[in-house]
Amino acid sequence: MATFIFLRRCIAFLAAVFSLSTGISAQQWEITANLQQGRHWHQAAVLSDGRILIVGGITGSSAFVDGMSMDGMSTSSCEIFNPLTGEVTPAASMNVARSEFPIVTMPDGHVYVFGGLSGESQRGTCTDLIERYDAENDRWEIVGRMTSTRRRHAAVQIDGHRVLICGGARQDRITYGDSELFDVSNGQTVPTGPMPANMKEGEMALLEGNLPVYIGGRQGGPNSPRQEDLFVFNAQANVWYTREQPAGMPAIVSGTVVGPALVICGGNLSEVPYTFSRGVYAVEDGMVRHVVDVDKGRSLHALTPLGERTVLVSGGSTEDYGTLASSFAIGVEGGQILIKPDHVISRGYHKLLRYEHPTLGLTFYAISGMTNVRTPAVDDGTDMPTRPGYDDGRNNPELTPTIEMLSVYSEAMLLQTSSTTAEFAPATAAYPNPMSSLLTIDAPHGASITLTDVLGHIVATTTALDRQAILDVQDLPAGAYLAIIRTANHSITHAIVKR
Repeated sequence: MATFIFLRRCIAFLAAVFSLSTGISAQQWEITANLQQGRHWHQAAVLSDGRILIVGGITGSSAFVDGMSMDGMSTSSCEIFNPLTGEVTPAASMNVARSEFPIVTMPDGHVYVFGGLSGESQRGTCTDLIERYDAENDRWEIVGRMTSTRRRHAAVQIDGHRVLICGGARQDRITYGDSELFDVSNGQTVPTGPMPANMKEGEMALLEGNLPVYIGGRQGGPNSPRQEDLFVFNAQANVWYTREQPAGMPAIVSGTVVGPALVICGGNLSEVPYTFSRGVYAVEDGMVRHVVDVDKGRSLHALTPLGERTVLVSGGSTEDYGTLASSFAIGVEGGQILIKPDHVISRGYHKLLRYEHPTLGLTFYAISGMTNVRTPAVDDGTDMPTRPGYDDGRNNPELTPTIEMLSVYSEAMLLQTSSTTAEFAPATAAYPNPMSSLLTIDAPHGASITLTDVLGHIVATTTALDRQAILDVQDLPAGAYLAIIRTANHSITHAIVKR
């Protein structure tokens, strides 16, 4: 039995290394499909049969921020992306158009959407309708109503049959301070106790044994007070209470649970002027810990668990209304940036889904959203502010219909082939990969280099001089190897294949 487990692990490792070496899983984003309709403020969910459902959103919008001549309309249209074939096909449309709404997938595989904005992005009406998607029959059905019409609210499944819906705003943008429970078994919605404060644009997560928490909201419009505490809901007592947090938590953050920690990234610190947070924080055991800072402050970005110890941060909006192409795989425990792959297309307001691909392993999909085309202003002596088509050098956003894919094979492989310190990784490399006769290794001067096979047997050692070392590998058998680079304080492992 032990021999079987060992062989199975070796086969899995060889598959991982081969996948990394072929470029299919080279930890780079690539465009894999296009939707028929670009959209933002939309939602997406993985169906029980492995396909991805893309739902609603705003189409045709031309600006990032409220009050900037947004002209988009909410849509009822839906599409389905099949990761195994790369095909995008139309799905049944919802009964009502909607954007700025939450989505929840229940244990039986049914997908539910709750309320949202139903019309034009600035002045549209809101809906209280709850719809359910039946993937087997490609059909949407109205299954209930919320107690209030809501937009920019949050929802989370709290047990096998109930969903908690909270916060958000009315059609007139007045912010709610209440919540409600929807029971999927009978279609009934009942109000709960009041929230500690009126909040919109926050997110919900389950923490510490399925305890619902609301994070990252704000009370109203620009520069309105941010949520200064975690709002926690006790379903048994039907009451909300607060847990202390640092004052001035950003609004419109992204949050997710990794292991025992609630991880929070980015968000708006203020709107006049626009100031966004660069920080990634972990909330655990009632304490807040700074994990790491990313390259730029960001909002309207995406965050999802990469594994049990890591998260993936993707894209977002910058303080000058542009979009970001950067993404980061972050180790939560050690506070390290593991990889920093750039998107092919910068994007914000997009959706990011984690997917267990049967051949590519751990894979992520960034779906649609806003991107920007920046045309610098040129002073040609004309009256530029009144000239048709005038551009002041700011970003001109547009929707992207693209779906991008990033495959990292597995969290274990990512951690194994990544540095314990973010600054150390860019200083190392092992190439060519696959190798044939010579292997070149870039490493800090004096670093020790060990080449092992998959059984851990050392097949070669050397020391980097003048930041490089060259190993003769022509006599090695074909197969998978690990190049381990060590200094006094750091180590990194590169997976290599010998042809």
